Amino acid sequence: MKLAGGSAAILRGLAEGASEAGVALADLPAAAPLFQNAERTALDERASPAERAAAARMLAYGGFAAAERALPRLLDPKVPPELRMAAIRALSGRRELAVAPLLLEAWGTLDADARREALAWFSHPQRYVSLLDAIEQGTVARDAISADLRKSLVASGELGRRARVLLPDEGEADRRAVVERYRAAVTAKGEAARGREVFRAHCATCHRLNGEGHEVGPNLATVRAKSKEALLEAILDPNRLVEPEFLNYKVLTVDGRFLDGLLAAVTPSSLTLRRAQGETETVLRSNVESLMSTGFSPMPEGLEKSIDAARMADLLAYLGELAGPAETPTFRAGAAKVRITPDEPGWLLCYDRHQKAEGVEAELWLRALAFEDAQHKRTVMVCAEILGFPPSLARSIREEAKRRFNLDDGQLLLSASHTHNGPVLPEAPSLEVYHNFTPEEARPVHEYAKVLRERVMKSIEDALARLRPARISWARGRATFATNRRLRINPDGHSDPDVLVLAIDGQDGAPLATVFGYACHGTTIQADTCFKYHGDYAGVTAAELERRRPGVTAMYLAGCGGDINPQPLGTLVLVQTHGRELADAVTASFDRLRPLTGPLQVWYREIELPLLPPPTREALDKLLASKNANQRRHAKEMLARLEKGPLAKAVPYPILTWRFGQDLTLVALSGETCVDYSLRLKRELDPQRTWIAGYANEVACYIPSEHVLAEGGYEAGWVQACRRRTGGKVGQAPRRSVGMKGLALFVLGASPIFPPRHFEKQNGPDRPGSRLAFSREAC
Repeated sequence: MKLAGGSAAILRGLAEGASEAGVALADLPAAAPLFQNAERTALDERASPAERAAAARMLAYGGFAAAERALPRLLDPKVPPELRMAAIRALSGRRELAVAPLLLEAWGTLDADARREALAWFSHPQRYVSLLDAIEQGTVARDAISADLRKSLVASGELGRRARVLLPDEGEADRRAVVERYRAAVTAKGEAARGREVFRAHCATCHRLNGEGHEVGPNLATVRAKSKEALLEAILDPNRLVEPEFLNYKVLTVDGRFLDGLLAAVTPSSLTLRRAQGETETVLRSNVESLMSTGFSPMPEGLEKSIDAARMADLLAYLGELAGPAETPTFRAGAAKVRITPDEPGWLLCYDRHQKAEGVEAELWLRALAFEDAQHKRTVMVCAEILGFPPSLARSIREEAKRRFNLDDGQLLLSASHTHNGPVLPEAPSLEVYHNFTPEEARPVHEYAKVLRERVMKSIEDALARLRPARISWARGRATFATNRRLRINPDGHSDPDVLVLAIDGQDGAPLATVFGYACHGTTIQADTCFKYHGDYAGVTAAELERRRPGVTAMYLAGCGGDINPQPLGTLVLVQTHGRELADAVTASFDRLRPLTGPLQVWYREIELPLLPPPTREALDKLLASKNANQRRHAKEMLARLEKGPLAKAVPYPILTWRFGQDLTLVALSGETCVDYSLRLKRELDPQRTWIAGYANEVACYIPSEHVLAEGGYEAGWVQACRRRTGGKVGQAPRRSVGMKGLALFVLGASPIFPPRHFEKQNGPDRPGSRLAFSREAC
């Protein structure tokens, strides 16, 4: 019987199915002839290497005796490399401890890729002793141990002390020293033709370029946006900055296999890992005992042991050829910045402490960024250091922008940083119910809103007037001070660590603007810390980025941080700490920028978010006697409105979407949006090409997900709705709700949904009840 290349995959599926049923495939009498034939074919030199490799892979699922007889004979140096690799992977799929001497006996003849594959078997905690013995005896060199494997070894209880002695940590300083030793390769004259050979020998197993290699890690065609210095650091210090989609994962299966690779695909029933040479392996979820990210890149450190400075110069020369002549910009862009700190101290919205600001700790700013694509389609983004644009103010701004600049609703994105140390803005009945302002106290609030609206118009006008040729790139970074605050401070709860970055550069390469986003409340400052105007951590980040890159306008596009707080919080020192951490994440992402192309496409639509049924007149009458003044005022206002007619049954909810060609989709959600929206939408739409913003368009109230509503607590409480609108709180949709899949269809218009590729841990919004409440009619 001939063995096709897919036979091993079919057999693996049968083995996993049998394992799930509590049966070993090797013990089934009907399978015995298959494994006997596989052993013969693997050793048959007349068979093709592909047939022999398929047979070798099948031996991973049969009895150990056959694997022990056949597979070590395929590790001989004279055996074709692809066949040796298949044999190593088959051995690595065995759980018997007797595999260790078989791999170690051949260790001296294995190349670097084969050794990395063999080490995957030793990554199981039960096999650490065999590996440490081999290191101590000198069979396995210390520098063959990857950073993530060393991390696991030194953390392994009693064995950890032995591992720390055998594997002293070179540390970040030594990595930096390696980079410095090779710094001369950046300016040295290399030979691109020789560099291509270096690429084929050392990079092509995981990177693709000019039609050669395998796309496991980033496609190196994206190096157009990188300098030689950045490339050198990425090659020699691969773990310094790792994008989330290129983190290595380890999977331990219930039948004892230990697999690693990039997480290429996730479905409700399986996980797929992508490994060197572009090979993939799919594992049923039911057969996964544990899944964890190593926190490291699959690209190994230590390439300097194989490539000297001269060959590095050749490799950089080859990669540098890709830059070619400067491309004609496909966009024009212009930026503007205006001060919006009130001229006189006014009411400060800071944790319900209704009094005027005690001064200015940091100026508040409003920034605008205009885009125009090659088809002259224009959009404008306005980012203001305020709590949020109230609906009435946002709508008046849109009407004015349409009249003065011919910008339709879809072409204008309003975003608030959600600093709690900003001025109070007007919205009925918020001023009367929540703030308890008299008409005289409310007057300066309305006056400031007029000033703010005019400064928004001024910023839009200036940004459009400054349009000039520009290149736009984007990247993702990571920050970690955002923490879930649902019911309590919960470090294990949902959060979104992504830092999204747009870099806008002029045709001459000079930086023009930077847009950055993060899902976190603007609440590092507390009411008893500083009762003055301040932009919180986002304001610090913007100022720091503008200091680091003179000429840049830095804009914060807040993420879905409705239930996320900065931690720790409470002091002005921590404001600076969080602001600089976020600035560092943004700066670090510049080495990973990917260019955006046009055309610009925009969508804008308002849907209706249904409200829970309002309280009865009898319940409102009882609230008139409440000890809570807010509740009394709210009940009085609702009763007055009932006299005029029925209360509102829904909240208007604008959604705005911008798409930059096929490279990036930016979804701007209104309201104080909980983080589930970001995590689930990115999963539905493609996490590698999606940016979800919150606090955009207009902010009427909290927008909880269903599980937040079920849990109750602050973000689902009645006070949030009565603060800005009468009626019930934003609640579950009718029975015909369609959840996030429907919203995904809406934000992408008529385009197909990208397949989900992002795996969430068990604490992610993938459990029942995490559907977000949108009606079918909206989608």
